[in-house]
Amino acid sequence: MPQAGRHNDRVIPHAPSNWLDHPLAVTGARLAWLLMLIVISWLALRSGPGPEISTGADKLDHVAAFFALAFTAALGWGRLRATGFGLLAYGVLIELLQSRIPGRSAELTDVVADAIGIALGLAAFALVAWWARRA
Repeated sequence: MPQAGRHNDRVIPHAPSNWLDHPLAVTGARLAWLLMLIVISWLALRSGPGPEISTGADKLDHVAAFFALAFTAALGWGRLRATGFGLLAYGVLIELLQSRIPGRSAELTDVVADAIGIALGLAAFALVAWWARRA
């Protein structure tokens, strides 16, 4: 059976070694990440009431949002350490900005929930990447 990246024992340049490296997967992950970043930023920084996208538990909302951001960023760019630190800085920035918005407040526990979501998202990506490379 031919290996990924090979066709009739010839190496095909730039052929993805598995689905994680496929250009459509990478581009799709990057677009999904950008869309989520826009929606999460809007939800986090709006001052008045608006549509609510929620699990019903504020900290779980933070974990879920940052899990999704971390997983898709890792799939789209593959730089786990930069993804982790970048998203954590984004979470801190959101809290700092919320402290300046009437009716909103900054909470350290939100940043902790963000960090948990980031760690879980990166761990999930690492597990999926390990599994995909073994297949």
